[in-house]
Amino acid sequence: MRRRLSFAVVERLFVAGAVIATAVGMMVPTGLVAGAASSGGAASTDGLQLLGTTNVRVAAPRAAAHSGSPTVGRPEFAKHSTSDMKPLASALTITPGNPTPLPVVGKGAALAIDGLAHVDQRSASNGNQFSHEPSDGAICAGPTNEVEMVNSALQFFDTNGAVQTPPISLNEFWGLPPEIDRTTLTYPGPGLGDIRCIFDTQSQRFFLLAWGLDVNPTTGALTGTQAYYVAAQATADPLGAYNLFKFGLEPPTQPGCSPICEADFPATSSDANTFVVTYDRFLANGTFSGGRILVFSKSDLLAPRVGPVRKFNPGSVGGGPVGAIMGAQVPAGGTEATANGGTHYLVAALDPLNLGDNRAALFALTNTSAIDTHPANVHLNVAVVPGVLPYALPPQITQKPGPRPLGTSLKTLLGVPNEPINKLDGGGDSATPAKFAGGNVWTVIDTQVGSGSSARSGLLGLAITPHWTEAGLRGTVAVQGYAAVATNSLDYGDIAVTPDGTSGVVVASLAGPTVYPSAVYLTFSAATGAPTAVHEYLAGARPEDGFTCYTAFVGPGPGGSGRGCRWGDYSMANISPTGAFWFETEYITARARTVFADWGTAMGRL
Repeated sequence: MRRRLSFAVVERLFVAGAVIATAVGMMVPTGLVAGAASSGGAASTDGLQLLGTTNVRVAAPRAAAHSGSPTVGRPEFAKHSTSDMKPLASALTITPGNPTPLPVVGKGAALAIDGLAHVDQRSASNGNQFSHEPSDGAICAGPTNEVEMVNSALQFFDTNGAVQTPPISLNEFWGLPPEIDRTTLTYPGPGLGDIRCIFDTQSQRFFLLAWGLDVNPTTGALTGTQAYYVAAQATADPLGAYNLFKFGLEPPTQPGCSPICEADFPATSSDANTFVVTYDRFLANGTFSGGRILVFSKSDLLAPRVGPVRKFNPGSVGGGPVGAIMGAQVPAGGTEATANGGTHYLVAALDPLNLGDNRAALFALTNTSAIDTHPANVHLNVAVVPGVLPYALPPQITQKPGPRPLGTSLKTLLGVPNEPINKLDGGGDSATPAKFAGGNVWTVIDTQVGSGSSARSGLLGLAITPHWTEAGLRGTVAVQGYAAVATNSLDYGDIAVTPDGTSGVVVASLAGPTVYPSAVYLTFSAATGAPTAVHEYLAGARPEDGFTCYTAFVGPGPGGSGRGCRWGDYSMANISPTGAFWFETEYITARARTVFADWGTAMGRL
């Protein structure tokens, strides 16, 4: 199980000069600092706190006044985990599939939108932001607006992709002090990231989430205190008021949690009654201790009021702890599962030893209608689903050579040798954000395809049908199939489907030795069958050349540059109430970059 925690500032002091100012449209900061910070208010370790409200229409002008070129100072980087990946197994116990490659064609009917880039995220809050990599991004689509969240910033768009707000830092949005005060070189607010968002069609409201890590406000050192920050749209106006909450979790006083047990890689979903957050729990020594499920009352978040939160530890599933548990969101126009007092399905891949697998885990929260009156009566059911096509940990992705001003300027910047182009991190063989449509739970698993010299990353699309028997929950595979291209890799996929489950879209990144990291989608339907082509809707402009690519910034080994350039831990796709597919993934934008990163995000509408 891979840790997903993003890198923000690496513990190193230096001032970046103008040495690479003219290369590939680079924007040179003049004072860049990064780190994490301490949260406003008392830490909550055993319950939910109501922080108040915010109003997007009030925050947006303030954010616009603060926007501009990022400033640079020192320190610039800090790494929040010492071991970012569980050691890989020496040999697979399964043989991954080797599907017929799909052709890569043009963008088709998709509207392509250049979304938030590193320069936007870094420049928000008057430049009082950290440099983050990878570009963890999320998109959620309502009837009149879309929200894109990337690392520590968010932005609102209309249904034609027109910008409605400037990039707003998450700390501004949640009413918290900034991550870093570049005037005083202190760390007054929490470091927010690992974001998620959903549009809940039953309530017609957006729900947003960020993971916050507290630090010493003077030194920037982690305190071990952490929380999830939740925002629930309070009125019918998506650009209006949001109720703001904080949920403290995994305090360092727990056994094995000093200095910190990371509540890593959160994901969100909802049903008619609940708002559900899942995460991966890591002990302080880096040991993965399994996924966790938090069940909130949706009516509490909308009211707003503070109520109990139900927590589940699924334990061992299929021979080991299970992680990256993804709740299955019902698309707009779909039907919630009302049996068993209200049912919410979740799914996860099963590969506890990184040896590859051919099973999945299906979960069901039942009696979710009891969350407001008798939360202890909400129950978790678990089943192992056999018959899944073989999948395995994706390999790293070789990059196409191109301009790399950061990698070729290390000697000038830091007095260390320049470094060659690095591969991209291929990620894990985990399930991606799931959907419940047409009676099935839909997800995508990133996987190795091919073997030997032809090994590369591809996608496994999967639909599981839940069944209830006298013995309890079970699941069977309804639809599945691989998608891959020749030579290059498809990675970090997600799926969206129509309410009846008869057609859908898969979004992913495309990268490899002959193509710069780009944004693509695939379509499928009951009428036309499996995808027949990969549509490139925004083409990458150059290689990934961010600070996580280089040992000089993140150190060697599997927790540093040996992992490869950190690439977006997830993409996201969904369908809006108007029937349009919206999707988002990472690519390398042609827009101006900062010294330390060149990533961008690509939104699409179909």
